[in-house]
Amino acid sequence: MIRARHRFVRLFVLIALVAAGAMVSAASGQAPRTARSGGTAPTVAGNGTIYLSGYNEKIAIIDEATEKIVGEIPLASGIPGR
Repeated sequence: MIRARHRFVRLFVLIALVAAGAMVSAASGQAPRTARSGGTAPTVAGNGTIYLSGYNEKIAIIDEATEKIVGEIPLASGIPGR
């Protein structure tokens, strides 16, 4: 019985938070600004470097501006993060 009540309370809180967010959004009177509506500039890549692990026992080095793989780091220990 306590578990059912706990689930009900969690569901009620979730619904209340979603409703409050919707009311705040509606009260602002503005539609969300997106790139399609012309409200904001398109997303531009940065000038950083991304190190991305994968299942091929390597870490890929990706240039953020060009989104191209610029190098790889081979691993002797197997899959990264394990």
